[in-house]
Amino acid sequence: MEAADQAVRQRAIALMQAGPQTDTLAFKRIVAEQDSVDRANTARLQAIVDAHGWPSKPLVGEEAAGAAFLIVQHATHDLAFQKQYLAFLGQEYQAGRVAGEPVALLTDRIRQAEDRPQLYGTQLRVEDGRLVLDPIEDEDRVDQRRAALGLPPLDEYVEQVREVYGLTD
Repeated sequence: MEAADQAVRQRAIALMQAGPQTDTLAFKRIVAEQDSVDRANTARLQAIVDAHGWPSKPLVGEEAAGAAFLIVQHATHDLAFQKQYLAFLGQEYQAGRVAGEPVALLTDRIRQAEDRPQLYGTQLRVEDGRLVLDPIEDEDRVDQRRAALGLPPLDEYVEQVREVYGLTD
């Protein structure tokens, strides 16, 4: 499930690295395929959760728990499922079984879906070949919130994302 999730995203990133491609038929096909993969993965993970509970590190190991996070993170079509997982993830973070980054990523993703500004500045998008940071609540304190979860300052994070996408601006 993780391999399918990441393969389609890697193709989208490769297309973006080649230049502004979001209006092309090829990019639209990748986006449609990504949605299909996300929906199939979400349905399968929901079945696993129903049968066995949330995939924690102690239950399934670090790799499988990380794969479950990616699937939930990309399940933007199922906000209720994301919220359920965030509650579980928060408990795992408090118990020291997961890092703060997944908590920040999913928190911001959910807030975006609810048309609320993000808290940690984890959600960016490429628009016209440029990296755009989505709105952040109380932006003056974002680095404090990021530090509380063990994340680097926002400017460092943005630069890392810029490098991943091969963007110079």
